[in-house]
Amino acid sequence: MKYSQKTYEGALASLAELREQSTSDSERTTIDFIAEAVAEKADRDVLGLEPQTCEQLQAAAPRWISVNEALPESPFTVVLAIVYASNGHLTFNGACQLVTYDPTDGWYLDDYPAEFERITVTHWMPLPEPPEEVVVDAKPE
Repeated sequence: MKYSQKTYEGALASLAELREQSTSDSERTTIDFIAEAVAEKADRDVLGLEPQTCEQLQAAAPRWISVNEALPESPFTVVLAIVYASNGHLTFNGACQLVTYDPTDGWYLDDYPAEFERITVTHWMPLPEPPEEVVVDAKPE
């Protein structure tokens, strides 16, 4: 059954009041659980938001892509990759590293000297988009 936004607001207000009056942690935990369920149902009924299924969440999650399957499309794309490389002093053996891919020249280890002559990447994944809501004041103090 669907209810109006006003009904949900009243139910959540009543639960908040009941929580304030409760004397045990167990009661407060139960009330919090019920309030969360009511809020989720309100989102579905009032806002039309549907919960995501496991399949939808898995499809949206980044996944490792084999280099035999595909390579990054844009030149100089920075990705997270599984790297095997050595320069005689430092060895990466299946390490997760930030790397840059250039279709002409191949893979580059970011933040490491160019002396790595042979870099083997087996899998990669794109970096996620940065969050939009974060605002940082980068001015020096």
